[in-house]
Amino acid sequence: MKPIHYLETDFQKIEVNNIPALFTNARVDRDSLPKGYYAYDIRSGDRRDFSTIEPVVLVNHTGTILTQEPIKMTKGDYTPIKDYNFLGEIGTIEN
Repeated sequence: MKPIHYLETDFQKIEVNNIPALFTNARVDRDSLPKGYYAYDIRSGDRRDFSTIEPVVLVNHTGTILTQEPIKMTKGDYTPIKDYNFLGEIGTIEN
């Protein structure tokens, strides 16, 4: 699936591993993001929809998160998701 411009999707506020983020099910075009935002993909695993955070996921893509701080990949090219919490609010990107 082709990545879309960030303005073409809706976001939900979420915390992933205690990091505030915006979540969408879509694949977001990194080149469309305003300065100061970082995009990471979420991969589903065998038993969980939210298994790992990765720079780019091609297979088992659950969604994309946007953060205002870089996320360190702790296991080489990914970081495990220990916990996540949808905050029940629509999120927006401020330019």
